[in-house]
Amino acid sequence: MADPKTDRPESPATATAPAPATKGTGGAPLGHLLDVTVPVTVELGRSRLSLENILRLAPGAVVELEHPADAPVDLFIHGKRIASGEIVVVDDYYGIRITSLGSPEATK
Repeated sequence: MADPKTDRPESPATATAPAPATKGTGGAPLGHLLDVTVPVTVELGRSRLSLENILRLAPGAVVELEHPADAPVDLFIHGKRIASGEIVVVDDYYGIRITSLGSPEATK
């Protein structure tokens, strides 16, 4: 079934995601918050370029990222890292398969 907001197929992860826990809410139901959408960002990598190199960019140029191709990518919600995973392709769209949850500090 397509997502009416994006006209893209519904993500398989959406259909199989577990119900959120109510821990720390005093047992108050969170059902009224489940439809709230938040921005999710996946960071593939970063790079620093001089202004001279930026001005030389043209179609076909390649910008090398400071991130190994086989390293996990990070998933952020509102700028906070909440998970990492690997890039996958689902029905011609990029996705992320979650391999670990939590910030790097929480997993140490």
